[in-house]
Amino acid sequence: MKKQKTNNEINILLWIFILTFLAGAINVYTIKKFGVTTSHHTGNASNIAIKFCEGNFAVHRLAMLVVCFFAGSSISGFLFHKKNMQDKIPYVISLIFMGSMLMMLEILNCGSGTVYFLAFFIGLQNGMHIKYKGITVRTSHITGYLTDGGFSFGTFLKGDTKALGKTVFFSISILVFIMGGITSYLAIDTFQNPLIIYGVLYVISGVYYAVSVN
Repeated sequence: MKKQKTNNEINILLWIFILTFLAGAINVYTIKKFGVTTSHHTGNASNIAIKFCEGNFAVHRLAMLVVCFFAGSSISGFLFHKKNMQDKIPYVISLIFMGSMLMMLEILNCGSGTVYFLAFFIGLQNGMHIKYKGITVRTSHITGYLTDGGFSFGTFLKGDTKALGKTVFFSISILVFIMGGITSYLAIDTFQNPLIIYGVLYVISGVYYAVSVN
């Protein structure tokens, strides 16, 4: 029973890292292709303020990214309101849907409109109810990981030895996000349709959750 629990925790951890890797990949894709980020909305909110003060009408583009991310998170709240990771259906359907849509967006060549769909998908992904050893996981929220990782390390220095494991988790997650970004950067220069690759990986992550996580 204990071995089964350990194996399940490893499967969940690998699944989390897959999603974190993909979030990093999508974010670099939108930065390189469209010059905006789909996950870093602190920066987008600040840029909205700057462009508004400058009278730059492109402010609506950034505002739409924030709205799309919020909409995705809202759908996530609707789907995952039970906060039960054993209820696999919402996770599997969401990830396969996201993967299928990414492939469709690439095939249809939706141009600059693609970025709004990507913001929606990252909002949906980031809003998923994911818990790992008591840690609330937000797979695209690196600022949050830095904060929580730093806080955990501070409590470790104060004598809470268990907190070090959280710091390690957050640190590895940040590195995985960066690795996803590096891979994405190289994929954009190497492959003609990188979103299809990301879409396939999202579908695989959904199937992996269905068959490997208990």
